Amino acid sequence: MEQTLELVFKNAEGDTKVITVTDPREGITAEEARTAMEAILAANVIETSGGDLVEIVEARTAMEAILAANVIETSGGDLVEIVEARLRVTQLTVLQ
Repeated sequence: MEQTLELVFKNAEGDTKVITVTDPREGITAEEARTAMEAILAANVIETSGGDLVEIVEARTAMEAILAANVIETSGGDLVEIVEARLRVTQLTVLQ
């Protein structure tokens, strides 16, 4: 299972932009996320096609699991087809 931290901002044109942090530390609080996001805005180090990041929208964590299975189809003992089935499950939690 993969976990990410998504920091959501608005840029100068009002478009939503997401910074994704893979494998964040467990137990990040809303206050810690907001402090990091305020530091990103204050440093003004990220520029998008719609201008600088100007507003904090939210921080959220995402847990994602990919389930995969191979289905083997046979006919009269002969292999007909191997089909891979994949299911992606994502759970988002807004930090508040």
